[in-house]
Amino acid sequence: MSQQTPSCCCSVGTVIDSPQQFYHMIHHPEDIPDHFQVQNLIGRVCKGKRENAKAFLQLTDDPDDKTAFMFGEDGVERILHIAAKYKKMNQGCSHSDPNHTSNASNKNGNCQSHTNHHQDGTTEPHSENGITKNHHNNGSKMRACQDGKLAEEEALEILHLIGFEESYVKEKISQNVRFEMIIVQRDCFLKQTGALIERADWNGVYKIVKHLFPKAFPYFEKYFNELQSTSFDEIRKRADFDFAEVRQSGTSHPLYWSTEEKFLRHMEEKKRTKNEEPSLIDVRAFLYFACGIRDLFAGNGYTMTEKGEVALKEYLVENVKRELFEDCCVVLHLDI
Repeated sequence: MSQQTPSCCCSVGTVIDSPQQFYHMIHHPEDIPDHFQVQNLIGRVCKGKRENAKAFLQLTDDPDDKTAFMFGEDGVERILHIAAKYKKMNQGCSHSDPNHTSNASNKNGNCQSHTNHHQDGTTEPHSENGITKNHHNNGSKMRACQDGKLAEEEALEILHLIGFEESYVKEKISQNVRFEMIIVQRDCFLKQTGALIERADWNGVYKIVKHLFPKAFPYFEKYFNELQSTSFDEIRKRADFDFAEVRQSGTSHPLYWSTEEKFLRHMEEKKRTKNEEPSLIDVRAFLYFACGIRDLFAGNGYTMTEKGEVALKEYLVENVKRELFEDCCVVLHLDI
């Protein structure tokens, strides 16, 4: 795990190192200082069907997932810069509705269920059909400004920063999927959950696989050097199946090795019927389906764009229930 470099507040300006600081500044971007540095905060955008509350109980919408990716401090920092930019664009607009309380807006800033609370004491869901609702014409819940700009644009820019293309987001919205962003204090996350968290480079993957997939680890270790030196494009060319097609088919496809058990059963069958050992392609497919290590994984600890550009610092973490770290995170609902 990478070590933080001590920084002097005098040289970097304000240090933002608590989820509550971040949450306040997102909702009050006028308080974002000109010079600041984010430390010890990481995040993740979670998604799931609106009608499926269980999709948001852990870091991923599939409780069987063993791992999840999280973006690093640089991502949190850039999200604040996006908020500051929209503040300047929307000068004179009301940034938030006084009748609206969101996750972590309680006095402790902790993760909670998300509803709109009215002055008469009634509550209702925060949104419907992907659009945040207005009440009694008291102003848009989406930061509508006189020039017509909405918070939707801000949310889309944040999602794009994390790696979600607008077309993908809108497709998911049409399927009744919603997005929310978790910002968590890394040290507290480690202390509260005991979960493994590593930089998303090949050394980090090595530690994660050894810890979470001990029975499959010997096969991974055998091909560890080749995995690092073989591009995914080359893997795809050499495979006798289509990764995207298998992924789209999901658990109905026999090659969708989403668990260690499925992978091992297939390897045993391969040995029995073909007298063949697991191949490099087999192991890379296991990482693809069971660990979420997809096409654009570069192995250098940073996310990569489709254009090959280095984007954000990235961590690979053990997928855990969110209730375990609710005391050290905040949640933002990205309603489009």
